Amino acid sequence: MSIHTSQPTPEEVYYAAEKYLACLPEEIRAQLSQLLKDARSGQKRDNAILALLAEDETARRWMRAALFGEEDGILKGGYEPLPGAPASIPANSRWVCPECGFEWLVLHAGRPVPHCPHDYSILIQVKEKE
Repeated sequence: MSIHTSQPTPEEVYYAAEKYLACLPEEIRAQLSQLLKDARSGQKRDNAILALLAEDETARRWMRAALFGEEDGILKGGYEPLPGAPASIPANSRWVCPECGFEWLVLHAGRPVPHCPHDYSILIQVKEKE
């Protein structure tokens, strides 16, 4: 069941794909790099990116968690809920993995915060200094 009813924006798809790029096998990484390059030049490539990442089961699951908040047992050590209720996640909030330093930026309020794609840790919100 999807937590979010709205579709992710192309920018959210590009951001999530770029953050996951290093975790992909080389063959898919090269294809994704080209699609992201096309997107940066103004071409709409979000659907092509989603289709490409759907070919890799782990990438597909992580993108579903990152874009829709859906978790389906891919995490090491079992299921852990996403940090915070989606409605409480503010726009432009930064989250970081305490283990490896992976960073995630929530582009729109209420969007999900995925687990770290490298070690599956729960990300922690970085509190901005006032």
